[in-house]
Amino acid sequence: FDDARNEIRTALSRLVRTPFADPAKVPVSNITEVDLYGQGLASLAFVDFSHGRRTGDIRLLLTALEAVQKSVELLESRQLAQFSRAQKEAESVRNVNAYRLLVDVGAELFNRTRDTKYFELGFNTSEKSRAEAFVSEVGTQLITKINDPKAKEAAKIASTLAAQAPQGASLALDITQSASATRGLVVTTDDESRSLEKVQGEYEQIVQKLSTEDSKVAQLISVNTLNFSSLRTMLESDEVVLSYYVSIDKCYLFLISQSDVKLQVIHWTPEDLAATVEGFRSAVQDYNRNDHHIFGQMLYDSLIAPVSQEISGKQLIIIPSGRLNALPFGALSNNTKFLFEEHDLAVIPNASTLQFIRSGKKLSATPTIFALGNPNNPSVSRLPGTESEVNAIKSIFSNSYIVLGDNATETTAKERMGAFEIVHVACHGLFNYEFPLLSSLALSPDKGNDGFLQVHELYNMNLVNTNLVILSACETGLAKIKKNDDVIGLVRGFLYAGVPSMVASLWKVDDYATSILMSNFHLLLKLGNSKSESLRKAQMQVMRTEITSHPFFWAAFVLYGNPK
Repeated sequence: FDDARNEIRTALSRLVRTPFADPAKVPVSNITEVDLYGQGLASLAFVDFSHGRRTGDIRLLLTALEAVQKSVELLESRQLAQFSRAQKEAESVRNVNAYRLLVDVGAELFNRTRDTKYFELGFNTSEKSRAEAFVSEVGTQLITKINDPKAKEAAKIASTLAAQAPQGASLALDITQSASATRGLVVTTDDESRSLEKVQGEYEQIVQKLSTEDSKVAQLISVNTLNFSSLRTMLESDEVVLSYYVSIDKCYLFLISQSDVKLQVIHWTPEDLAATVEGFRSAVQDYNRNDHHIFGQMLYDSLIAPVSQEISGKQLIIIPSGRLNALPFGALSNNTKFLFEEHDLAVIPNASTLQFIRSGKKLSATPTIFALGNPNNPSVSRLPGTESEVNAIKSIFSNSYIVLGDNATETTAKERMGAFEIVHVACHGLFNYEFPLLSSLALSPDKGNDGFLQVHELYNMNLVNTNLVILSACETGLAKIKKNDDVIGLVRGFLYAGVPSMVASLWKVDDYATSILMSNFHLLLKLGNSKSESLRKAQMQVMRTEITSHPFFWAAFVLYGNPK
């Protein structure tokens, strides 16, 4: 232990003569040294943490905490504005282990001291680890869609900065930061530098003014990842957040409600957890298999049972991590009941998403609906069940606009979606595992569009007036998961477009059973049930029918975003 510490300390002293006192002021020429020094501190913290955990030495754990906090501070300081988007994404991934170690140290100190400041540290770090880029980019997209002159002015100046930045630099990760946190650009020539400094100054003046105003625009302009204290104030009395975080050799469950917190260590390695999730997914996707109960109870016992008392009678907001993003939580069982039978469920990619989805209006008593079904795309098979599904919606809601077959074009979808409270798309969903931004909904092609509404196209759509999107298709809820737990998929695309709630699927769904489930879902919405309650009851109706009782027929659909 001592030899390892001394070796790391010697290497650090050789790297720099004096430790960086203020990481925010590190010159660009020293960026490599900052990187190496930050990683060295993380290595030193890991040695102290491992020994302190093994021996129960609180002093070593506190020493490890100090070192890893400095490491994170240094590693974050090198993410300067002149980096390209690709470089920034690489930086984010390289910070993951430092973030994970900080979560580990915070969790260990909380479990030993029961001091809630360490719970907050662990949760806040886990949230920052996976949500920082997501929040920044969603905020940027939304301010351009708000009908406010100041927001549009800020977005216009930000676009100017992005266009002028050298080496393909992008400010998408920076422009939503507050004025005090905005970092200047470093460029190659004096003329470019003066030009960018002037535009940057104009932008900061707008941000500073907006940040003093109590408005949605101000919140988006100065948005940050949601911390523990802010999250609690956003929760209602009947809600519980279950935030999972897969770390280096274990998984953590942070339970948060208005009145309660709990930290549960789940002793599964990421590899074992992923393998069990895949085993469960294989079982529930084959209606000829009945061993889904075995996998489902194994996962329930680890992920849900330790907090069963705290969640009794509550609505659950679940934040998955890693491969848990592909898990149908509602189909987990305690050998008596499925989880969804006892709880309304909603899934969000990170806690910070709440500051976007909670600002929307509730569905009106007579919502307007745009429903699209059975497109004629030559690349995929037709889905006749979707026609009856869409026609059933028309019989339920009088304020509905229906398009079917050849008329269900990508162009029509793009032009009409934003004018309706509810958008229902019944078609094939194509998930691209290698290039998730190319995942798409297969619609009818026409002269204007190829018939594939892809994720990256959603980023440019304005759906802030749409309250709910139902993707009655295959695999629409899947997302490629980066190492920092950031997810890319159709759900994220609709969040970008401004939609607060979505229903999407985790595997290839049955045409007939889905038609029944969706018809029931809309009828329950019309009767005044919340989105999460409507989905739960619709799934129960399908489950209680003998020929569709297997989870394959009902468990694929998940409510993402605002459950209300």
